[in-house]
Order: sequence, then C-alpha cells, then structure tokens
Amino acid sequence: MGPAVPSGEYRAFVLRLWREPHAGQRYRCSLEDSGTGQRRGFDSVDALLAFLAALTSVVEREDADPEPARRDGSSANGGDGAPPAKRRSR
Repeated sequence: MGPAVPSGEYRAFVLRLWREPHAGQRYRCSLEDSGTGQRRGFDSVDALLAFLAALTSVVEREDADPEPARRDGSSANGGDGAPPAKRRSR
C-alpha cells in the first residue's frame, strides 16, 4: 500500500464510458466517487473533463503558494520558504 495521504488530498473515482448508438455514436460517462459512492453522469467526454478541471482547479487554488519559489529554492521574500512568523533568525 502507498504512503498515507492527508484527507482531502486524494480522490479515487470509478469511471465508466459507453457509446450511445442512437446519439451519433458519442460517448456518455459516469464518475463514481469511491469514497462516498456519489455518482455523476455526463453527456460527453468534454463535460467530464470540464468537471475534473473545475474540481482540480479549486484544489490548486487552495494549495497555491502566494510566493512562488525561485530557481534556487528560496522564496521571493528572501527567507527559507517559511512564513515570516516562523522564519529562523540567522
């Protein structure tokens, strides 16, 4: 088994794809959250991808570092990457 991942940082889904013969051979999809059992249906692969993009963009915005790291690994504020209150004196 893999390493433990904090709650909210890991999502597992069961994806089902099938073709609708009378709908121009396009795919329909369902996505079931394996943790909650909640299932969502999608009329197209594009709709599924839009849902996943929205889901992951919310997570990425919450996890976004307000100060991007520089190439040398330091933050733009000149510190060691720790928030100012937790920065060590040198």
